[in-house]
Amino acid sequence: MKRQIAAIVILALVGGLTLFLVTRNQVVATIPAQAELIVIPPFKSGVEGVAIVSADVVYDPVAAPSLQLEIQNNTARSVVGVHVNSGTSGQGRSGDSGRPFLQPFGSATMMFPVSNLTPAKPLSISAVV
Repeated sequence: MKRQIAAIVILALVGGLTLFLVTRNQVVATIPAQAELIVIPPFKSGVEGVAIVSADVVYDPVAAPSLQLEIQNNTARSVVGVHVNSGTSGQGRSGDSGRPFLQPFGSATMMFPVSNLTPAKPLSISAVV
């Protein structure tokens, strides 16, 4: 019985030493940092007939994340440009080469940097031209 216990102890020591020698030269893999959780704020519009209808987070490995906003024109007039804000930060977008940004009853997309989001403030259309 004593020999069996001694053999088990010796095997445990040899196994522990072997495990130590095998793992001491290995690099420990680190868990990559998790992406920051981006919460899309609610939408509102200060302009009748023009509204943000959807927003998707777009992650770019080079640039900072942005929201891709879909803006809908529910009027019979063309919209040359819009201004979207969140709190005190905002961004404008206009059509290319003198063309309207939004055709009557049409929709278009624009990017809004996540860094411009103000916590607890909605995304809102504050002006159209």
